[in-house]
Amino acid sequence: MTSTLIQSLRTSIQKLNQSINQIENLSNQIGTSRDSNDLRKKLADVQHSAKEIAQNAQKNLKELNSNPINNGSEFKIQKERLTDELVKVFKKFQQVAETSLRKEKQFELPEQSASRGGNVTFQNEIEEANFGLGRSTNYEQEQRNIQIKRDQDLQLVKDRENQIHQLESDIIDLNSMFKDLAIIVNDQQETIDAIENNINNAELSVINAKDELSEAVKSKSKARMKKIYLSIILLIIILVIVVIVVVSLKPWA
Repeated sequence: MTSTLIQSLRTSIQKLNQSINQIENLSNQIGTSRDSNDLRKKLADVQHSAKEIAQNAQKNLKELNSNPINNGSEFKIQKERLTDELVKVFKKFQQVAETSLRKEKQFELPEQSASRGGNVTFQNEIEEANFGLGRSTNYEQEQRNIQIKRDQDLQLVKDRENQIHQLESDIIDLNSMFKDLAIIVNDQQETIDAIENNINNAELSVINAKDELSEAVKSKSKARMKKIYLSIILLIIILVIVVIVVVSLKPWA
């Protein structure tokens, strides 16, 4: 279970890095000759997918932290390294997403500019024709063409507004996820500190127990030696008494 979560988190980080690089590449094309409505749609789609990958990575990290099984120092090292990598990739994602949103707002779609200029020219030509020749036989068709272009412009504006709204929504979600990640990292550090404190306390307890055992052994040795000394003294006293008795009885003999 733990190894699966670690592998899933590692894969999510790799995919997220790839998506961020793609977002950065697409964002750099905004405002250039390669800019288009299709490019901006792709940018919004890639960024939204990247946000979902980030959510999955954060979920994996939460599950790792809530896993009560301790797989030793190797597990701890892997989790800390992946956590650091995830924090870095989240920061980069935030920066790239904010840059793409700023450029999306700053630069108008090329199709809008071209279409608006074409409409003005086309409308002027119609007005000149109507002024000189009266109502043209193609007037209704020309008006329909103008309306089609206006509808296309309106659709471009709506698409751009939707894309900007999507980018803004993703950034809001990303900021919220980053705050949650900061809490996870903080909780993880507190857990690590608690584990280290428990280890230190355990080591201290072992040392104290060892010292107490040594003291107990010393005390027991002292007590044993004391008994030996008392036994020797008692034996000497008995011998002295025996000698005295023997000496006192000898004249009678």
